[in-house]
Amino acid sequence: KQIILNRTFDVFEDYLPIKEKLQTQNATELFANFPMKDTKTIERRQRTIVGNMNILKLFYNLQLLWHEVLVSTQEYDWIFFLRDDTLWLQDIDMNMILDRYDVSQKLITLNCNHRVPQMHPLEMNDHLMLFHRSVAHIYGNYIDELFKHDLNGCHERLPSSLSQGGYRGCNSEMLLKWILMQNNVTDFAKVGQGILPMQRSVHVKWKRASSNATMTNGSSSSSSDEVLPCFHKVCNSYDEGVPEHPHGLMACKDLKFG
Repeated sequence: KQIILNRTFDVFEDYLPIKEKLQTQNATELFANFPMKDTKTIERRQRTIVGNMNILKLFYNLQLLWHEVLVSTQEYDWIFFLRDDTLWLQDIDMNMILDRYDVSQKLITLNCNHRVPQMHPLEMNDHLMLFHRSVAHIYGNYIDELFKHDLNGCHERLPSSLSQGGYRGCNSEMLLKWILMQNNVTDFAKVGQGILPMQRSVHVKWKRASSNATMTNGSSSSSSDEVLPCFHKVCNSYDEGVPEHPHGLMACKDLKFG
């Protein structure tokens, strides 16, 4: 069933816990340290402020959608949480996935171990989350979880090589893993990208300089305008991965126009 949210919600105006914090804290100071923390340099501080505001917007609207799902659809056993930039590369076999992995594991996510740099052991991939219904509310109400827990518990467990004297704390992938741990979700399956074949993508519109212009993947067109999907964040795995250029597509950073 398709669910349409009829208006745009403003997390900073509509979400009470943020409004309460902003009554006692300067917005710049608040969002430089919550939920992620990185104030090592002016540039990092500004990037963190923008990132934190985007995270809160994302998960506030996810919560609104989650509540609509609860009242509008039947109670499925498993719930997919996907970013809105998800591009499926091929069909998936849910029966195979559920038959293959331990039913005691309430979360299935991507391994994403074929990347540089490697994910830190304190991180987990958040490009795609397949939750059992019994624990799906944790992610559906994730914005509440960010305010429910003292996130210093995550920040303070970082090794000194990452914390840099206390200026840096957990990033979003570390916070996610830590919050799941606080909710006793510690045993989950990591699957190869070929099992859940997706990438996060954007569509790039460009005008060809001449009729002989080609992309690095060799494709071309007689049209003067092209709309080309590319992967702006790439996840893959050593075991049961996906081709580097599935269907001729590639990472956005590898595109060359001319």
